[in-house]
Amino acid sequence: MLFVPWQPLQKSLNVNYLNSITVAAKKAGETSHMSDEIKKLLRKRHGITGSAPTDAHGYLAQQGGVGGTPDDFTVQTQAGKALTKGLYTPAAAFALANLPKLDEVTLEEMADTLDRSSDTMTALLASIAGVSLIVGGIGIMNIMLVSVTERTREIGLRMATGARSSDVALQFLIEAVTLSVLGGIIGLVLGLLASRIVGWSLGWPTSVPYGAMALSIGIAAAVGLLFGSYPARRASLLDPIDALRTE
Repeated sequence: MLFVPWQPLQKSLNVNYLNSITVAAKKAGETSHMSDEIKKLLRKRHGITGSAPTDAHGYLAQQGGVGGTPDDFTVQTQAGKALTKGLYTPAAAFALANLPKLDEVTLEEMADTLDRSSDTMTALLASIAGVSLIVGGIGIMNIMLVSVTERTREIGLRMATGARSSDVALQFLIEAVTLSVLGGIIGLVLGLLASRIVGWSLGWPTSVPYGAMALSIGIAAAVGLLFGSYPARRASLLDPIDALRTE
């Protein structure tokens, strides 16, 4: 990239015009007004006769020259350029002519829209993850309840040999947390593999922070602790004599 004064460059190239001028707006929503003023100024500077169109919001109106000398320049906003990218001229003209307020969309407004969409997607994914955690926790609780039912004689034998209710409850809590953490680790590995595959296939850079990995394992352990509390309490309240009589 080479930066030179524009007047010496024009003399060296033997031209007396500029190929393009880039203008930035300080506030969102001013691009339409700015394009109107730039258009009027250029028509005046270029000595173009004829009345300029009063509505310069659409693509067709921006081309100017309606009822007079055609413009020898084009004023185009970034929003219009992004929308018409890849379209042939008639399709681009039709699209922008039917969206008169499109010029007022600036990069700041686009960024705000993308941020709101991102927040919505984040909330949606969080809701799906929350439902998945609840379903998984219910599954763990059911498995532990079945385990308590099938191991009733074992629980009674432990209590008869001196185990306290808290010992039995702690045993089943540890089993529930272990089961939940194992499931969380498997899910984490699958998630990392999926992110790598998606990033490789689509060319998107993917990165999973270590803090997020640790948080996922911690949430999995908390789910196991929460939903394993009821089966553990039920096991700790069993009567040793009745438990030993269970077939």
